[in-house]
Amino acid sequence: MLKFCCFLSKRGLSIPLLIIVAVCLFLLGMHISVSENSQTIPSPVFSKTSGFFDDPFDLSISTRSDLTIHYTMDSTDPTMDSPIYTEPISVTDLSSEPNLYANNPQISVDYFSYSKRHGYALPESPVDKCTVVRAAAFDSEGNRSDIVTASYFIGYQNRPQYDGYGIISLVSDPSGLFGDDNGIFVIGRLGKDFFKNRLMNKEKTAAYLKEHPDTPLDGSVSVCGIGMEEAFIYNYSQSGSDWERETNATFFDEWQLPLVSTDIGLRIRGNNSRNFPQKSMALFQRDLYSDSRFYYPYLQSSVKDTVAISGGADDMYTNVRDKFCSKLFSSLNFGNMEFSAPIYVFLDGEFWGTYLMSEKQNAEYIQRHYNVDANNVLVVKNGELSDGSESAFNELYGEFRDFLRERDFTTEETYKDFCKMVDIDSLLDYYAARLYVDEGNDWPKSNVAIWRTVKTDKQVYADGKWRFLNFDNNSELLSYSIDADALGRILEKGEGDEEEVAEDWAAGRGYKMKKFERLLFYELMKNQHFRSDFLARFTEIADTVYDPDNAISILDSVAEEMRYPIVIGYSRWYGDRCSFNDFDSKIEEMRTFLRERRQYILPAVQKACS
Repeated sequence: MLKFCCFLSKRGLSIPLLIIVAVCLFLLGMHISVSENSQTIPSPVFSKTSGFFDDPFDLSISTRSDLTIHYTMDSTDPTMDSPIYTEPISVTDLSSEPNLYANNPQISVDYFSYSKRHGYALPESPVDKCTVVRAAAFDSEGNRSDIVTASYFIGYQNRPQYDGYGIISLVSDPSGLFGDDNGIFVIGRLGKDFFKNRLMNKEKTAAYLKEHPDTPLDGSVSVCGIGMEEAFIYNYSQSGSDWERETNATFFDEWQLPLVSTDIGLRIRGNNSRNFPQKSMALFQRDLYSDSRFYYPYLQSSVKDTVAISGGADDMYTNVRDKFCSKLFSSLNFGNMEFSAPIYVFLDGEFWGTYLMSEKQNAEYIQRHYNVDANNVLVVKNGELSDGSESAFNELYGEFRDFLRERDFTTEETYKDFCKMVDIDSLLDYYAARLYVDEGNDWPKSNVAIWRTVKTDKQVYADGKWRFLNFDNNSELLSYSIDADALGRILEKGEGDEEEVAEDWAAGRGYKMKKFERLLFYELMKNQHFRSDFLARFTEIADTVYDPDNAISILDSVAEEMRYPIVIGYSRWYGDRCSFNDFDSKIEEMRTFLRERRQYILPAVQKACS
């Protein structure tokens, strides 16, 4: 490099420019050196890949002679401080060993003695496990290869409960899942700090803590009657890329054969259900983790981007409602997610329960189901931009909102103009289907999603009209809401200001409680033409889709598929507190709803539309 700079100097290059050139060449050399170094450190090779094995075995790991292999068996990332591989590792069934992560009470506030919501209980005995081995090769300077991860299930031929079901093993460094500072599954530092600040800001509790300085502030005990609540800020309530964890995911088919093993991104998903011990998750395929793409198993839809795996959320006792509604609504004119057969999930080597995999309703979902370009799609969820460009959201959704604010919906002209903006068949089907099974408290002020193309073209669905997407049906068909007048509640709560601003005292920040989704239907019901159309379509859907023979037949097929695996999951989250009888009684409540709902909701809709 010195000779090259001298050559440039003789060509008349100034000293400052020579210095800049020298620095650039130096940095480029460093980059090339690092890149070549990382590329020349091969990942270690395991003698056996992830899988199910009848008997224990010795695992050999190999690499180049000038490299050193470090490995772990507790799911942590291997470092130079990890054990050095010197001889084959004995891989055995660890199911009888104490739980490392499953018995962590910091996974949910619902585990605390003063809460005890839904009857959750920590496992009273060791849960089933797979043996996780992770290894990496290091050179003499401490440079590391990519980490290799394998999940071994030993002796599962004697556990028939897993036969015939897909299995996912998710492995990520435990500090990013369960650690106090960065763990996405736990209350964590955010929750503890918020709880402590709340206590110190109250005179009574501050005085108590001063007199009792040894009082634990991790939420495990209440202080002067104040405990952690579901509305607090916790690690697991956070979202965004900072709370996504690189994770090795290995997918097995129903015959326990490995399908795919790769690195993905893992996040917690959901709203209030993030508080539950059995949290739902989202899996992301990104170039950041792997150059290759694969179709997620268990789904017939060709999904290669993002999926959700749900533990049931508010439907934790059956995990039936979402899939049932998806199948029930399959013939209607709005978007529905596909749900997989039940699958079992192991997290960092420990059994984590029964889940369903489903699509994520993003631009790629619209492209798959409606044959439009994903780059030309705008998705709005709960009044916020979900997918697409912000400029298109501000313009097109703003135009839609302005239309509802400013136009007189009692006129035929307004209704005709509205039908040019919205696929009216999609709207009619969506509201009719959901009003039949929903009580009207949560939906439609939330859990509403719409989409449209930004630009129009000759494709059938690229006409620029808003269409509806259905999701989150896990709190419907409730026995106590069988006589609920959901439409009456919407019309009553549609009055007043479009938005109410409430202060979320627990989170310490303001939030807007959107009433726009209620306002939409409220305004439409002012129009006689719409009321006539809606009553006709609602009655037709009540007579066909919700015909008890049809609906109960679909419910029974989904319940039969879920009954055995969901009860296996009960033991993980409830101990012996739930059984097949509990599952069967919940399903019978849904059957009763479907038999008797019509006599309450149809007269209410007829009255509102008259």
